[in-house]
Amino acid sequence: MLAQKSIKKRVNIILDEETQQYLALAAKERNISASELVREMIYEMKQRESQKILREAAASLYDVYATDKELTAFTSLDGEDFQ
Repeated sequence: MLAQKSIKKRVNIILDEETQQYLALAAKERNISASELVREMIYEMKQRESQKILREAAASLYDVYATDKELTAFTSLDGEDFQ
C-alpha cells in the first residue's frame, strides 16, 4: 500500500488481452484492484530509480571524497560524544 493519500487523476491505458488478464489475476491474488496494483508498481519503479540516481551520485563523488583530506578531516571525531 502507498503511504500517503493524494489527489488522483484518471488515466486510461490500452493493454493487450494477455497483459490485461495478467494484471487482473495479479491484483486478485493480492486482494487489491488493478488500479491499486498499477499505482504500487509505479511507486516501486520511482523508488528504484531514485535509489539508482543516489547510488550513481555517490559513486561519482567517491574518488573526490577518498582523496580530498578536507572532506574527511573530522572523520576521526565520529562516534565521540559532544558536550
